[in-house]
Amino acid sequence: MSINNLDINASIKQQLIKARITEVSSLFSLTIYELKEKVSLNESSLKELLSVAANYLLKSSIKTAYSIHTNEEYKHHKLSTGCELVDQCLHGGIIFPGVTEICGESASGKTQLCLQICLNALISDSYSSILDDLWTLLNIKVDLLLSNQKIKLIVLDSVAALFRAEYDASNMINRSQMLAKFGLKLHHISQKYKICFVVVNQVCY
Repeated sequence: MSINNLDINASIKQQLIKARITEVSSLFSLTIYELKEKVSLNESSLKELLSVAANYLLKSSIKTAYSIHTNEEYKHHKLSTGCELVDQCLHGGIIFPGVTEICGESASGKTQLCLQICLNALISDSYSSILDDLWTLLNIKVDLLLSNQKIKLIVLDSVAALFRAEYDASNMINRSQMLAKFGLKLHHISQKYKICFVVVNQVCY
């Protein structure tokens, strides 16, 4: 949802676009103080801007449970893991489209399960399958990749390792914000291209 759709002053729109804030949802991934650094607005004006943006998102994105339940577009299908017992535990398999996270201790079989899911996606029909753990794929190549190939499944193994490498303990706030953006991006791509993500993370005790 573009910033241009907001009913706000044109000069404010220009400032936001110049600051590379082009999507309405991007406003809510920043704090008031971060926004003040990017645009020349006082705190009161920024709060008013966020209020307008929030109302716009609510009006344009609210869907009732009944409309979702009865609309075929929102009905999830299942992608079999290739293991009957695991499929039973998951009530049919991996949600498709959707985002699924697999957690477990080191050497508990997470990667093996993902490889099995990839194999099953390949043999179930004519779709392709990709196993890739590069964060840059989501922002640089994913649109081109998914626009030109019929892909059902993307496995990211492991997501948390990417963020641990980039952010140390003193950067927990930034890491949390990026993880939130990452999750939203996965859901957006999943719904846009009707694919499912399986996300693997290691559990440490």
